Amino acid sequence: WHSAVLAIGCSNFVYFYTYNLLKLLYKKQTGKRLTPGFNVLIASTAGVANVLLTSPFWTVNTRLVVQRKKSMQKKKTSQRYEGIMDAFRKIYKDEGLAGLWSGVIPSLWLVSNPSVQFVVYERIRYLMDKYASSRGRRITPIEFFVLGAIAKAAATIATYPLQLAQSKLRVDRKKIFSGTLDVIFKIIHKNGVSGLYQGATAKLWQTVLTAAFQFLTYEEVKFIVFLLLLGPKKATQASS
Repeated sequence: WHSAVLAIGCSNFVYFYTYNLLKLLYKKQTGKRLTPGFNVLIASTAGVANVLLTSPFWTVNTRLVVQRKKSMQKKKTSQRYEGIMDAFRKIYKDEGLAGLWSGVIPSLWLVSNPSVQFVVYERIRYLMDKYASSRGRRITPIEFFVLGAIAKAAATIATYPLQLAQSKLRVDRKKIFSGTLDVIFKIIHKNGVSGLYQGATAKLWQTVLTAAFQFLTYEEVKFIVFLLLLGPKKATQASS
């Protein structure tokens, strides 16, 4: 689980930092709220930065997870990793930098996941903010939780087949697949279209709850910081 925490932590830091930096720069330059088009562009740019910088962490995490599952099933593995740093070292030694960035192509396609997530979130948040403001209040924590859950569910359902292809490519040391489309076509040929959503229920529970808590925490911490720096009235305006 250490590798998962490391990968998630690095990804969230890179994505949220890049997204909010670009969002701040846009507002500073234009003085306007983000349009849906620029929101997609900024979210996509943040997603690309996230993929390129953190892909090795996810490759290592995937290899360690597969190794642990095989160990529980008492199956032999062609390569044994003793931990996170050992996995980095052995993957680089055996497969070079390409091995650490294996699965990066579907990962870049998956930039659409956070893009969908943030566009859905920002749009619903805007409508909810107008509704809350008309009643003289701000969006409640439970509403932020629900908004985050809805946004992540939409993004996960839309991009899950690409996530499945990404996972298979990251553990494909024998090069069974030639690329993302090859993975998808072989899954459909073997299991039908429903095979593209194998394991989707568990993924939804995992990602939706995680994202819901992330957005809730992010919005509340942001509001508290603005509250301390600007006061109640300006804090509500700045955090919207």
